[in-house]
Amino acid sequence: MVEIGVDGEVTLDVNGVKGKGCVDLTASIEEILGEVTERKYSSEYYQAEENVHRTIKRTT
Repeated sequence: MVEIGVDGEVTLDVNGVKGKGCVDLTASIEEILGEVTERKYSSEYYQAEENVHRTIKRTT
């Protein structure tokens, strides 16, 4: 989920991805948005990682 606050702060929330795959999923978005000021990990982050196939398209 992507949430943009009134102040322009962007929050990314990944659900349903176990292990460090959530960081991989958000990497391209973080690169576009700029510096990450805070990162919080859910309990899913510490669970065994699953094989996930990801495709990300960037259009301009």
